[in-house]
Order: sequence, then C-alpha cells, then structure tokens
Amino acid sequence: MRAVEMCFGYDASELQNTHIRALVHPEERPAINHLLGHLITSGLDVTVRGTFHLLHRTARPFPAELSSSLQTIGRHRYVMLSIRDMSEHVRQERKIKRVLHTLNRIMRTIPEAVLIYEVAKCRFVYAGNAHVLGWNSIKITRTSFDELCSFIHPADIGRMTNCMEEALKLTEGETSTCIFRMRGKQESWRWYYSRVAIFRHCSDGPGVEQLLWVIDDITTLMEERSAREQLHKRIELATRGAGIGVWEINLRRMMLIWDETMYMLHGIAPEVQGKALLRQWQRYIHREHLQAIVSKVRTLYRQRQGQCVVTYDFITPAGERKHFRAIAHLTQSPSTEELCLIGIVVDETLLIEQRQQQQKLQHLLEESQRMARMASWEIDPDSLLLTATNELWHILKVPPVQGSIHLHSYREHIHPGDV
Repeated sequence: MRAVEMCFGYDASELQNTHIRALVHPEERPAINHLLGHLITSGLDVTVRGTFHLLHRTARPFPAELSSSLQTIGRHRYVMLSIRDMSEHVRQERKIKRVLHTLNRIMRTIPEAVLIYEVAKCRFVYAGNAHVLGWNSIKITRTSFDELCSFIHPADIGRMTNCMEEALKLTEGETSTCIFRMRGKQESWRWYYSRVAIFRHCSDGPGVEQLLWVIDDITTLMEERSAREQLHKRIELATRGAGIGVWEINLRRMMLIWDETMYMLHGIAPEVQGKALLRQWQRYIHREHLQAIVSKVRTLYRQRQGQCVVTYDFITPAGERKHFRAIAHLTQSPSTEELCLIGIVVDETLLIEQRQQQQKLQHLLEESQRMARMASWEIDPDSLLLTATNELWHILKVPPVQGSIHLHSYREHIHPGDV
C-alpha cells in the first residue's frame, strides 16, 4: 500500500472501491475499457500490458505501464494490476528524440553520411545523411551489415571486412579508414571514403558497444584521379618514345626527382632517389659541363626567376656515352613554397652522332676533291645563291667564303664571255 500511496499520492483507504478507469486520463479511458475486455476474454493466467497516463492526486498525470492478469480467489475473480512508473523512461526517450533532432539538423549542413553501428546487433542503429550512400535512413537501419556488404563491389568486400575487424580493435582516439565502391538505388558503382572510430564502450567491460562511421562520397575525386593517371600515362608514353625525360630538384634541400624516362635515358636504377640520385648523376656527367650547369643554376637562383638551356655529356654506368639537352624553369613549389627547378631532358645522342658523321663525310669529300683538284658547287636558280666547297675558292684563288653568297658578288671573277 505504501507503494500505491507514493505512486498516486492517495491513501490506501481512498482507493478502496475505486474503479481503475477513475485513475486513467479521461481521453484514455476507452483504451482501458478495451484492455479490461481483452483481459476477460483471454482467460486466466494471461498477462495483458498497456501504457496509459494515470492521474496523480497532486501532480500532473504520469505515464505508467499496466500489467494486468485475471486471478480467481474463492468464488470471485479479481484483476491483479502491476503498475510501473514510466516517467523516467519517457523523459529519456524525449531527450533522445531532441538529441536526434539536433543531430539531424547538423547532418543537413555537412556532406558526409554519419552512421552508428551496434556491435551486438550487427547493424547500424542510426543513419544520418543516408542519401549520400544512395539509400534512406530506415532502409539502412533495418538491414544487417552482411546484407549491406552484398551491395559493395566484390573486389572491395575483403577491404571492408578488414576495416570492420580493425575498428573492433581500436583504442580511444584511433581511427580506421577504408576506400570502397558501393551500389545504391541508381545501380551504378560509386566511390566512398570511410573513417571509423569508437562511439561507445561497453558499460560492463572493455569491449566496444558502438562504432561511429563517417562516409564521404569521393566518386568525382576518383574519376578525376583516374583521368589524371591516364593522361600521365599517355604523356609518359609520348615523352618516352621521343626520348624526353621530366625532372625536378628542390634547390634548398637538393632533392632530385626523376620520372621513369629519366632513369631509362641515364641507365640508373629507379631505386636510387633523392640525394643519392644527385650524387650518382654528378659522378657520371662531364666535369666541364657540370661546372657550366652549376654556374647557370646559381645565376638563376640569384635572379629568383628565368629559365636556362644547357647541354651535357653523360657516361652511363654501363659505359654508354650520351648527349643531352636540358631545359629548366625556376619556379616556386606549390606545397613547400621553396624554389625549385623543373624541366625536361632531351636525348640528342643520335642527332649528335649523325652530325658528327656528316662532318666526317664532308671532310673526306673536301680532302678527296682537293687531292683531285676538283670542287663541288650549287647555284639556286631562284635566289642565285652559290654554295660550294672550300676547294672551289682554292682553285679560283679567292678568299674562302663561309655559307652561301650571291652569284653577282663574284661576277667580276668570271670571264665576260662566260657570264
């Protein structure tokens, strides 16, 4: 009776011969009549439950759960009532609803999906901004984690499973990340980046009760990245076929960066990088050419702008002699804001060798003509420009001329009858 007195504020004597309907809020009395009718038709040893607002003597109506059962004592049947005050439970539910309402408003201002995963239930119990995944919140919270994995790209299921296993081993402050593809209602694969952290620990042990998942749609970013990689491959194939390498060096830290073509042209292993690469390049370059390059780089560094063009000879580690032309531009690194040289290297070995071969042939031709007292010459009929070997000038006993001259310049040396 003491419990009834505390619950309703009435004395036990005041509640005697009082119908239960009198203790229920007037708007809910039809519902209590339905509960009693259902109890009578259900028979003995059956418990019927319902939640109602009961009237307190001095305070406001309070929510309570009624558990009723029908019992027979002697010749009479009695309704046995168990009343549990639900006020605190309702307050907690309202508090949770307010928190969820606030959280939903926050979700509208961020682009990521925020999900809460219940470890014991093996499913998500909250899904904010679920449209990012191409789903709705109710669908996600009603679907188990294994069922959701069936919508993940087959190549990424193992990655997602590993991410979940790592997340269960996290400590406070740590996160686990994962990139995966998932298919939503549009039936098209989209890329997502997820970050997982501990949301709540178990109250009765060191385990994890809930995990927080923050998922961002990175499809556009991945498509742009793929396009850049394809463009880079095409440029790399084009430059490699043309014998053009791309390089960069940080002038403060002296860190040298080469692309694959540079390694191939210079015959150096790709594993050699940074300062070790710079030392190896300096080891095999022609000493005089290296000094000229250093001088030009120092001039650029003092001017803080400009570009330079240099040529240098290089002996590869395998002993092959190469001739290169380098074009460099001084700029500021966008990431570190430090000065660096960015440029290309063109392999001119074949061109130099062809030029040297032509010079040798030209020399042999002139020597043979000199010995035979013969000369070769050519006159362009349109411009009347005369081009000849040195032997012609020796035969004519006139000073040698470099390049081409106009025919009228030597008209005075030609017999008038032959003009």
